[in-house]
Amino acid sequence: MKQLVLIVALFVTSAAAAGAQAPAQTRPRSPRFGPTVHSPEVDSDGRVTFRYRAPNAKEVVVFRDGGSPLPMKMDDQGVWTATTEPLAPDFYPYSFVVDGAMTPD
Repeated sequence: MKQLVLIVALFVTSAAAAGAQAPAQTRPRSPRFGPTVHSPEVDSDGRVTFRYRAPNAKEVVVFRDGGSPLPMKMDDQGVWTATTEPLAPDFYPYSFVVDGAMTPD
């Protein structure tokens, strides 16, 4: 079985590093899909928070090129979250692994 691998480039913007206001974690959406999860979110200090909705998953990890695998923790809404250490502005390709399967963001 072929797996689709999607690596998305994340750019830590100078506006975020300058203290731009971060949007809320979730926002309303169609009842069919639930609230939209905002990810990735760049904090004013350069930390990046990744979120992934997978309420039935047992384990979710985010992989960032050049970084160590970052285990994620699930909240009571089924949203997995992990935050990096501060990163310098740059492009950071990443992907999620959900229960051992690489998934697109």
